[in-house]
Amino acid sequence: MKPRALVVEDDDRIIGSIEDSLFSIGHEHDWVTNQHDAQEKLRDTEYTYVLLDLQIPAKPNRGGADKEFGCNLLKDIQQIKGPGRIPVIVMTGYSADCLDLSTELSRNGARDFISKPFLNKGRTLSSVIRQVLSVYPETVPPEVPSVAERLSLRSFSGGELLLFEDRAELCGVVIMSDMGAGHSLKILNVLTRQDGHGRFVRRSGEELATAIGIAGQAGTVGGCVRRLRENVTRRLERHLNLSADADAIIRNDSQGYFLNDWISVGDPNSPRKTAIVTGAIRTVPGDRGGKVMTATSDTTGDKVMSQFNERQEWVLREIRKGTQLQRVMLEKRFCIHSRTAKRDLAELTLRGLIEYVGDGRSGHYTLRATP
Repeated sequence: MKPRALVVEDDDRIIGSIEDSLFSIGHEHDWVTNQHDAQEKLRDTEYTYVLLDLQIPAKPNRGGADKEFGCNLLKDIQQIKGPGRIPVIVMTGYSADCLDLSTELSRNGARDFISKPFLNKGRTLSSVIRQVLSVYPETVPPEVPSVAERLSLRSFSGGELLLFEDRAELCGVVIMSDMGAGHSLKILNVLTRQDGHGRFVRRSGEELATAIGIAGQAGTVGGCVRRLRENVTRRLERHLNLSADADAIIRNDSQGYFLNDWISVGDPNSPRKTAIVTGAIRTVPGDRGGKVMTATSDTTGDKVMSQFNERQEWVLREIRKGTQLQRVMLEKRFCIHSRTAKRDLAELTLRGLIEYVGDGRSGHYTLRATP
């Protein structure tokens, strides 16, 4: 897969030069303009690195760009992705401010700095990116699944898809949230329609683009489908210990894109039980402290899956008791790796049940406040 960057920049005048640099070195990217949208993208997508403008707004359509929000986002990246797990290149038009903050920024994850406007020769943006990526793997080894983890994966063979107003879930796992224009969610809504024979419809890229209101942008549809496939493969493995092919949910042939026939579309307004199609998931040993998912039966006798594993249920109980829970407490309680603890907590966060408050290691998880 090509390297993918998250570009955090609110100045339309400079994004063109950034995109040209990334295209020239064969990198893909997502672009956001503020701290809030960057947080959402980081929770939803895996990135190779981040290009961060310090002077950004805190929220979309609010204005008020300030370097404080960029500095805070730098801390957010370490919290969401894990300390030092993803390199950040800071872009700034205020060199003096960057020098004053260099120690703090480096401590919070900045790996290099580049001034705007970018140079056309010498220390160009593309050269800085290449330099950072060339040395980064030497200082922070990538997390490679152990042999035991790889052998424990089971093949995905279908499941229930639920479409909400702001997200899509497959087998109880959030596979995407509504970001920006929400094209991916609209595409899924179109593809869940059935023909007179009860089969999922087939739609070409052009037809999907027209159906979701972006006529003539079949390339955008293709990009959305590609990212959705990547999310499904990665998240089913991470959260349910399942191995899924790229076309596990969306396939395509000469007639266009269509949903795989082992996908069932459920009603998001029905009681939440995270039902799984028979044979889709088997109960498999997980880390010490419980199974990956626990099988139960409903009144019809069909197999369904508990929403949470034993570790996640413990987290919710402890927080409800008033415990200021930190990740290390989960690791010690169940003798698990930090990667497993992060995965458990990330899923509860994505479901909107808990949130992290405070800064860095001094913060803790609490129940998410009801709006």
